[in-house]
Amino acid sequence: VVINQSLPLGATLVSINPSQGTFTQSGNNLICRLGTVLVGFNASVVIVVKPSITGTLTTTATVTSGQADPVAGNNTVTATTQVAPPFVSIVAAGASVITESGPVNGAIDNAELATVSLRLRNVGNINETNLTAILLATNGITPLPPNNPQKYGVLTPSGAPVSRPFSFTAAGPGGSEVLATLLLMDGSIQ
Repeated sequence: VVINQSLPLGATLVSINPSQGTFTQSGNNLICRLGTVLVGFNASVVIVVKPSITGTLTTTATVTSGQADPVAGNNTVTATTQVAPPFVSIVAAGASVITESGPVNGAIDNAELATVSLRLRNVGNINETNLTAILLATNGITPLPPNNPQKYGVLTPSGAPVSRPFSFTAAGPGGSEVLATLLLMDGSIQ
């Protein structure tokens, strides 16, 4: 069994690992000679490339064999993927009341001292490595020490949300809304 695969334009080969057999590279073409693959068994090839462009990358692989193939129509496959430039995108991922000084009712009341856990998540495609957040004095919130600012640290792409506690005094008439606004920085860079 032999697999011929073209490297996508705008990509360079990082590694290639066939589960059996050997491989060679001739220009933009990869040739994996897997040898005999017995009935009921599998062979695989893992190819890692590094894109040098953004946009659509396309590759095509074709399998051939010295044996007759009763279904020759499934011997070629084309794969496409979108390559995006690296970016970090931090989004709110929820909040929970930890403590409250007024009536303990799960709501933040006027003039109440509250500590809330604010969760953030990275929906980008690279790590945010040094996230720091400052709770701003706005929208009915007066931040209190000692937990402002808070270091969130590393947020991985599409990883679990990370939470940190923030304390503040709420202001506003009953039934009004307080809105926590965070200033986000990568270390000391806004």
